[in-house]
Amino acid sequence: MENPFTLVEYSREELCPACRDLPPVKHLPSYEHVLHDNFNSFLSCPCLFCVWLQKAQKADLTSRDRDRLIKENPAVCLFGNLHATPQTINLGNQLSDLPEVYLHLFADPRRLPKAGRDPFPDTRSDQAFEAINGWIENCACNHESCKPPDDTLLPSYIVDVGSSGHGCCRLLVTGGQQKGRYAALSYVWGVSLQDQPVYLSKESQPRLTHEIPEDKLPPTIKDAVLATRKLGIRYLWIDALCIPQDDEAVKTAEIAKMHRIFGDAFVTIQAARAKSVKEGFLHQMPPPSDLPHQKLRYDGVDDPDPGFVYMRAAPVSTQEGPVGTRAWCFEEGVLSRRVLQYAKERITYECLAGRKSDDGSWRPRGTYTASGPGFFSPASWHQGSPISNDKKVKDPRLDVLRAWYMCLDNWYTPRFLTKKRDRLPAIAGVARRIQDRVGGGFLAGLWESDMIWGLLWSSRRLIGVKFLNKDIEKEWKERWGAQTLMVRPQGDARAPSWSWASLDGPTFHPTPRRWSGKHWSVAEILHYPVAAVGNTLGKLDDDRLILSAPVRRGHVVLDGERNTELQLQVRSSPQQEIKALLDEASESFIALGKFDIEKNLPQTVWCILILNSMGLILVPHGGNERTFRRVGTFDPVVPWETESKMEICIR
Repeated sequence: MENPFTLVEYSREELCPACRDLPPVKHLPSYEHVLHDNFNSFLSCPCLFCVWLQKAQKADLTSRDRDRLIKENPAVCLFGNLHATPQTINLGNQLSDLPEVYLHLFADPRRLPKAGRDPFPDTRSDQAFEAINGWIENCACNHESCKPPDDTLLPSYIVDVGSSGHGCCRLLVTGGQQKGRYAALSYVWGVSLQDQPVYLSKESQPRLTHEIPEDKLPPTIKDAVLATRKLGIRYLWIDALCIPQDDEAVKTAEIAKMHRIFGDAFVTIQAARAKSVKEGFLHQMPPPSDLPHQKLRYDGVDDPDPGFVYMRAAPVSTQEGPVGTRAWCFEEGVLSRRVLQYAKERITYECLAGRKSDDGSWRPRGTYTASGPGFFSPASWHQGSPISNDKKVKDPRLDVLRAWYMCLDNWYTPRFLTKKRDRLPAIAGVARRIQDRVGGGFLAGLWESDMIWGLLWSSRRLIGVKFLNKDIEKEWKERWGAQTLMVRPQGDARAPSWSWASLDGPTFHPTPRRWSGKHWSVAEILHYPVAAVGNTLGKLDDDRLILSAPVRRGHVVLDGERNTELQLQVRSSPQQEIKALLDEASESFIALGKFDIEKNLPQTVWCILILNSMGLILVPHGGNERTFRRVGTFDPVVPWETESKMEICIR
């Protein structure tokens, strides 16, 4: 007997032959169901289900990925992944390395109680908070790694939202001596201080300790107060109300406590969907996708009550949206023990044990890369590396460093700051938490104990990179136009040139080279920069970095297509002047490199080898013949680590 029609929302006449024969979802994991023999015929198919799939694919893939599919023209298939969390049906081709699209399944809960369900449409509802309180209670009682200590010391300033959901708000000045359970708010200001209707200052503190006028609070903060009460928590930390905004000394001291403020909070409420404090986050959820659900038959003919599942385009990543673009919000999520996130299309709850979603899915820690509370319990440094088993030794320090560089490259440096000077302060809380495990000082964003590898960051191309938050790419284009690499902020230098913190934009660290065993240091650090004393972790009293390493002087030959790529042309002696004549017999190409930024490219550079396989591109600085600043990185194309070493100062 022929399978009953699986796509129950369409008539057979509206579908192409392949979609008419689509098997029930339960049978999709056993084989690939070919929809079209090639991608171009898939794009031109008028079948309503194929048109829906085309829209889902277009929304998920970058234009570069789509161009690859059009060029290679592979077969288009559907195959199930019902063992995943959440369950998905994948659109793609398992026999190729081309990108796939993951379509999430949401079940009729009467038939498949373990599968997903639609998110709560009303985030203020008792139903939503009943579920959330259940998640938190289960976490606190049953997750060994998450069990809270006794009530911790409250921050110096905290908002008292009242007991049992009653009473007015007021500011409590604890002096760091009072204990209690509190929530913290992570959100996007999106406005200037002057546009914040209520904030803590020397003038407002007496009034706020008497009463905080809730009717004057902006929507995001008002929603946070409501959520805190619904969670049965009495105290709430909000930076605008708990950090004096007009006292720089106190403000600096409080910011230096961020690792404890968010680390000791019972839960952090993250208003991920709000672009500014004026928007709020407790309102009706939009439909999970602009595309309608597709209703599919779950089981086959012989099942008297086969049930149905609903397929839709994957919801936006929890990092998509305003919070995913702000640098401060990254640290706030990482430092927290628990994060209750109100994202664009869903509510998620992440703790040290894993991630729960309002669709019913649960992902234990270890099944995804932790850029939230799990950051401080990282995977082994050798996970996924090609090194032999005999070299896979336990090294907690390397575990932390691997996680640090991964988060720095993928989740911190691509984000934006309202105040340019905050590039280091906005990550200092994370640095404080791991400093004892890494060892040594934290010098302008680099670890003293890992300085050689830390110096080798490079500028990461930003436009058209799928791993990045789409909102980051959009804001980058608005700020910098067609520039695709890092940019130098205007004003005074906030860090020495050898630090990634001297520039804006995403970085890349050569972590894979580290684990291969084929790369080693050829440079020696003679003088480390000197850290400043006080609360300003990362600041320096002396920014001089002095190294002894092989050095060559070179002339830059720009690539015609990418003017950030370079070739270095040198004579055998670094002291000789280079004429930059391409036909001069005594010149030879010895390196390929890349500038950090695209503007004001030099013609003559100095190349200092740090590893046998990588080095830094320098230009003279300050009129001193032995003092330089960094402008890029390079890879030698011929061995020259045996060159005589020179002493070089980089600032």
